[in-house]
Amino acid sequence: MDTFVLLNNIVTQAQIAADGPTPSIPDVTPNNKAGMEVRVIQRATDEIKARLCTVQHGDSLGAISIKFYGVIGQYTTIFDSNRGLLSSPDRIRVGQRLVIPQLDA
Repeated sequence: MDTFVLLNNIVTQAQIAADGPTPSIPDVTPNNKAGMEVRVIQRATDEIKARLCTVQHGDSLGAISIKFYGVIGQYTTIFDSNRGLLSSPDRIRVGQRLVIPQLDA
């Protein structure tokens, strides 16, 4: 996890603890995120909407978590969904395509 992402998360959590505004979850669409795509997978019984993110220079799982979920802590969710591709949360490479799961409400 890079220092910028970690410090940004600490500042955000401090603002929330001080009764500051809760940050909104960013609106992530293919039009406003580099390297992001959405695919709809049709199966016999249902339809799945999968978000994919292509790792860009300077990305970390923490930074990607903030882009898609608004918090750093969901980097483990991204890692768990990509265990077949990633050996460690610290070992992502530019150009990798990661599945970004939807969080249950």
